[in-house]
Amino acid sequence: MTAVVPLLSEKMQHGGHDATQALLKGLTTVFIIGMSCVLIVAYVAMPWLAHGVAPGFSLEQYKELVGVSRIMLLSPFFFGLQYLFGSINQVSKKFFIFAASQVLYNAGILFGIIYFFPTFGVYGLALGVLIGSVLFAGLQIV
Repeated sequence: MTAVVPLLSEKMQHGGHDATQALLKGLTTVFIIGMSCVLIVAYVAMPWLAHGVAPGFSLEQYKELVGVSRIMLLSPFFFGLQYLFGSINQVSKKFFIFAASQVLYNAGILFGIIYFFPTFGVYGLALGVLIGSVLFAGLQIV
């Protein structure tokens, strides 16, 4: 995000609306394609990555770690979108939206703890994190 704010500010001041939109489309496309590739590789490699991170886990713990990690892999995607669109809001001087999205992220986690954890265990926590990250990005995109 730190690198995107000056670029957007420059484009908005000197390049006009069309140049700013072209930059945003390019950044969004590169992000979505690049992040999707990384997430697909990480999803497939998660069983091997889990062995490296937690070598002493039992088979049950290992399966749970892989499952929870795979659910939470989507969070970085939504965080990246949030920071990209959050840069637009900051350049547009809409700071309240950027700050409020942090609250929604935490609200999603709390929702997962209160409503999903009793039924789904740690998978419910992972779902709460995922919901929080979707809300986090969703407010910025709107």
